[in-house]
Amino acid sequence: MTMRTLVAFMLSAGLSMAAFAEEPSAEAEQAAKTAKQSAGEFDPQTYTCGHFMGDLEKEGSELMGVALIWMHGYQSAAHGTDAIGALNEAAVSAIAQEVAEYCTEASGETFSRVAHQIASEE
Repeated sequence: MTMRTLVAFMLSAGLSMAAFAEEPSAEAEQAAKTAKQSAGEFDPQTYTCGHFMGDLEKEGSELMGVALIWMHGYQSAAHGTDAIGALNEAAVSAIAQEVAEYCTEASGETFSRVAHQIASEE
């Protein structure tokens, strides 16, 4: 999966979440079900650096894309959206690089712990 494909997936997933502000339509529910089936279940308490690095070696996965969306949201909550900026290719690349640098030394760490550590360092 190329970075451009990953970003397109992430942006489409983010845009579809706007449909849930009110009661979701049948189309929105189907989109969410399809995304869940294709991306798998992302749980930051069980997705580890080892998973991330393995996905990175395979040039990405949809689950890794969901993990990076989650990480962007975590960082935005920790530092504010003005500091983190928009969810775009540059932001995703920067987050992926930062996570990869951290995970090189900590393959057993969960993604939630990685997010906390990265947020604490900045």
